[in-house]
Amino acid sequence: MTDLNIQDLDDNALFELAKKFDDADEDEKALPILEKLSEKGHAMAQSYLATYYECGFAGLEVNLKKAFDLYLKSAEQGCTDSMVFLGELYQTGKSPEGENYEKAVEWYEKAKQLGSSKALLNIGHLYLDGKYYEKNWQKACDCYLEAMEKANEDDDKGYAALCLGIVFEENEQLEKAFGYYKQAAGLGEAKAYLHLGLLYNTGQGIEKDYYKAFDYFSLAYDNGIECADYCLGEAYLLGRGTAVNYEKAMQLYEESAENGKTHALLRLGEMYHEGKACEKNDEKAVALYRQAAEDGNEKAELMMEVLQPFLIDESLLLDRLTDKLIQVAQKPNMRKSFSVSYDAGGGRFTTLFFYKNKPPMSLAEQFFMAAYYIDQLEWVATLEDIPVELLTIAFDRTGKWLKQVEEENTEKELYLRCHQSMIEIYSKIGNEKGAEHHRAEYEKWTHCDPKPYSVKHNTFDDFYGRAEKQDWVAMSVLSVCYHSGILVRENIRLSELWKKMAKSTYHYFEPNGKPFEEEFAEIEVAVIGKDID
Repeated sequence: MTDLNIQDLDDNALFELAKKFDDADEDEKALPILEKLSEKGHAMAQSYLATYYECGFAGLEVNLKKAFDLYLKSAEQGCTDSMVFLGELYQTGKSPEGENYEKAVEWYEKAKQLGSSKALLNIGHLYLDGKYYEKNWQKACDCYLEAMEKANEDDDKGYAALCLGIVFEENEQLEKAFGYYKQAAGLGEAKAYLHLGLLYNTGQGIEKDYYKAFDYFSLAYDNGIECADYCLGEAYLLGRGTAVNYEKAMQLYEESAENGKTHALLRLGEMYHEGKACEKNDEKAVALYRQAAEDGNEKAELMMEVLQPFLIDESLLLDRLTDKLIQVAQKPNMRKSFSVSYDAGGGRFTTLFFYKNKPPMSLAEQFFMAAYYIDQLEWVATLEDIPVELLTIAFDRTGKWLKQVEEENTEKELYLRCHQSMIEIYSKIGNEKGAEHHRAEYEKWTHCDPKPYSVKHNTFDDFYGRAEKQDWVAMSVLSVCYHSGILVRENIRLSELWKKMAKSTYHYFEPNGKPFEEEFAEIEVAVIGKDID
């Protein structure tokens, strides 16, 4: 429409045009029309423009003072919507005076006397929450019923029916609740789909029907209703109203978790623990359980009570170890001795000591992790009832780290502690064969003298020893190894530390006169290309 055509329209026609732009989400086109009409005192235009300032539509900065003033001008001309919006500003504390329930109700009552269904809905809410009126669900229902009768638009009628359904469901009048939810759904209230699905899913107030529940959950999900993703995930996980589909369930749980639903985190933890739709991963499972427990999920809290000693995941433990190794690496005579303390669960703290001529940086990680999980085995051995989940995590993790330490044959004490705990665990669960096996292993290690630790040429530990002697090339090799995960677990912080030390040492000696970055790049290519022994 041209500017000439617009100029030919009267104020009411102009407002209808602005509404069309607003309904089509073309706020920037609606804004100049609303501003022009507001200046002329058009009540509905003032109400719309106030909403633009309240919500920051059409690129406007949120300005609650302007919104309040425009709502007030509009309300004084008899606009009931503005009266309700003024009441809401007072109720939520967004008015210039802050929170004021008395003034909020005063505006709601004015709008109610003029037949506003929105005002009746808000008064009904106040009877339910008890923040102004004394709680009275029957009076709330009366307000919602009157709102349904007076509402001119299906949206308001549908919302009032939804509110009635919720009130009757909370008061265990399920047949009435079902009837109002059906009425709300018929009027296009999408939230009613979720409530109908839940009633069909549980058989409350209606005959249980998983297929109808699935259809309603799907409708709610398609309309973006909160929690519908979780309910659909449950249907796919348990095969209710549809075929079992773990992949689809996991996708829906992930969506629900992103929206802050703790029960979805719990389900995801169970799926990772059981290996459904994914590779079994206890670390992820524990992390998800922990997150759900921190958000107040009671079932997750129960799981955490059992899994508490395993809450510190490997990445966190290694990060703590990195802090200690950085401290050590920045001191002269770095491998003389150092210790690392950590929370072993159940209020116990454990300290590991590393001494000169014992495993340096690469093997220190293996020693540290193996010792940590053996501490957990010792804790498991003290339990009266041993949960299967706990045994699985303990055995899997301990076995992995013990194997790495065993290949280097570096620490007899680890094996003695491990086999002693295993004897106690197998004896407790009645597996005498397993207990006997570990008794034999314990006896073997009691009389075993491990091979002394030795460093082979051009190994990670060899380069580490040379780095201690201010060899900038060896320092550079260590940096590349930590950065690329060659012969040692990837650790960017240690990589940066060694590169910084190499650069500092290189500039001190200036051996070749070339820029350090060129020399480092050549070493990086050589290390990655040859993948050192």
